[in-house]
Amino acid sequence: MSNNTEHLVRGFDNEINHVHTLIVEMTQLVTRQMEQALRALDEGNDELAKQVVIGDENVDQYEISIDSEVLNILARRNPVANDLRTILSISKIAVELEKIGNDIIDFAGLVAYLFGPDTSNPNHVLLQEISKFGNLVKSMLDRLILVLEKNDVQPAYALLENERDCQTEFRDGIRQQLDFAIKDARRISRALTLMHMMKVLEDCGEHCCHIAGYMIFMKDSIDFRHSA
Repeated sequence: MSNNTEHLVRGFDNEINHVHTLIVEMTQLVTRQMEQALRALDEGNDELAKQVVIGDENVDQYEISIDSEVLNILARRNPVANDLRTILSISKIAVELEKIGNDIIDFAGLVAYLFGPDTSNPNHVLLQEISKFGNLVKSMLDRLILVLEKNDVQPAYALLENERDCQTEFRDGIRQQLDFAIKDARRISRALTLMHMMKVLEDCGEHCCHIAGYMIFMKDSIDFRHSA
């Protein structure tokens, strides 16, 4: 290999590593936001929830930066095979992370509303149920970070294997909230808010599963899209 070719290869590797670093940092940021939103829920802290909402711009900036880097690599390097698969997967993962970030903002906004000065304290047992679902999403994000940091795709496979069980848990929780509202019409408004929170967390879980699929595609070239 000539010095010039070696220099080009090294430069290309550095660019891919840089984009990979950005996606790791974006995943870590989204995970920290989820932790903060769940802490606001557990503590009944509407001000902390509002801080999560304000931090949305940081997630958006990561997506913009990753998009820019991906476009530059595609235009300048014309990657093929494994490199192209890696770049495209990272781009798709960034989109899903941005969606999770938006969902967390919605969730934090609902937490701020629940504990705001104009509403009464919600049912503690029901909040514990929502906190459980939130921590389930947090564990999904932790698995995704492991895949990215350790270059070990097994946690992504494990996440997809548990996908159906997670969906069942979320839907059982939403059904419980609906039953709660039917039994006491005075609490319909509060129950609808809690159901909305659960639906947002369910959406987060679905995005995590999409990311796991992209990670498997990136590492093992197996496409899980549209699989049963």
